[in-house]
Amino acid sequence: MLNTQPQPSPTDCVTRSCGLTAFGHSLAVLLIPRTEYARGPVGTLASVRQKPSTGRQGTSNERRRDDITSDRTELTGCCDFEVWTKLRTVLLPILIYTGHMKISYMSVEAETEEIAGEETGAESEVVPVGVKLGSTRTVIALPNEDGDGLRTIRTLTCLASYEDALTGEEKYLYGEEAAREYPDRVEFMLRSGLPEDDDRAELTQQFFTAVLESHDIPEESAVVYAIPTIDNPVGLENLEGVIEGSPIGSELIESYPESLCGSIPAFGDGLEAIEDIFIAVNMGSTNLEASAYRRGEQISPFTTGSITGSEVDRIIKSYVEEETQGRVNIDITTAREYKEQHADFDSFEPFTDIIQQPGGGSHEFTIERSVMDACNEYLDDAVDAFANTFLSQLANDNMKVYQLALDNPIVLTGGMACIPGIVDEFERRVSETMDRDVEAITADRPDLAATVGAQRIAVRLAETL
Repeated sequence: MLNTQPQPSPTDCVTRSCGLTAFGHSLAVLLIPRTEYARGPVGTLASVRQKPSTGRQGTSNERRRDDITSDRTELTGCCDFEVWTKLRTVLLPILIYTGHMKISYMSVEAETEEIAGEETGAESEVVPVGVKLGSTRTVIALPNEDGDGLRTIRTLTCLASYEDALTGEEKYLYGEEAAREYPDRVEFMLRSGLPEDDDRAELTQQFFTAVLESHDIPEESAVVYAIPTIDNPVGLENLEGVIEGSPIGSELIESYPESLCGSIPAFGDGLEAIEDIFIAVNMGSTNLEASAYRRGEQISPFTTGSITGSEVDRIIKSYVEEETQGRVNIDITTAREYKEQHADFDSFEPFTDIIQQPGGGSHEFTIERSVMDACNEYLDDAVDAFANTFLSQLANDNMKVYQLALDNPIVLTGGMACIPGIVDEFERRVSETMDRDVEAITADRPDLAATVGAQRIAVRLAETL
């Protein structure tokens, strides 16, 4: 529980509420802003980071940057903001990892699921864990309690801050709960696929640690992360910091391309994909990625941020307003739910929804075109980029791999690959574009495939420890 009593001083409240040892107490001066505890919560990770003064005025990035800038002169033990930021980034994980700071987190709502029949590595002394920190969803996979399958944890990669109505303290909600209760201010920290700056890296660290704490992911583990293929050195460095600062993976931490990890379950029950030559297309929320793989080696990776699942959500939102002649204006979260619940290339059926109107009453409306118009446009663009840009690039880079890979099935991964019928439709449209027969496949659960594949790699790596 949070300690909401008035705190005599930053040092005293940190010592009492976060459980700092004497060593941690001496370092806390470098980590805690002077004004932090005048009104902030204690006992959460948010208590030891520079928090925006969001309150009743929202959580825009501009306001967060302004608030942080205005607090630069209010730092204890360090008068230079940049120096303080670097010290905090280094020292905070050390305090937590070495036990000098103990922090409690609000429970994070998530979907948990058991997957039977997987070789889980449960007999290993080191727990093998697969993780995907996705732009829309974070998924974790590890052996279940019985050791006869996997336990998966799945939640939205987002958080929202709010002000306690009684105390004025800033608090956070995470995942599904944040998106459901605060759709107007929820922040998806990895909208570009990676944490773009220090602030988003901190929020990602805060979110990820809360998820791990809430679902008892063991520290003594071998962890493999499925990461996107994006040419963004700063973002990758920030993600590396989040991974290395997490409380799991004490025995081993490795990362592999998300499209490779997502292809592993599509090829079978083991790691057959690592021994084959094929092409993978990751239809993600923030990027469309395509790569060839030759026995695990990534060849000629291609990425575009212009063809994305998130853009489909925005188009659906616009098309719904157009289809209802301006009477209905849904938010992005609702648009994403429409896509996930109703999009179907095989047998789409119109559906109805009801909204409350200003001044009272309700309005029922039917969606017939908006969802599938947006999805069809996405698939046309994806096929064009794959066939006319990526394959041309691959043929120029390595003609032999191009020829061998097209003799094998093309693997579709990522959230958009979950739409019923999209695999067959992708196969048909690519075949027409290239004027040759191609085959496309996907895992039974594309939404979990990258994490399950990463966990299988973790099983293999844990055996070598």
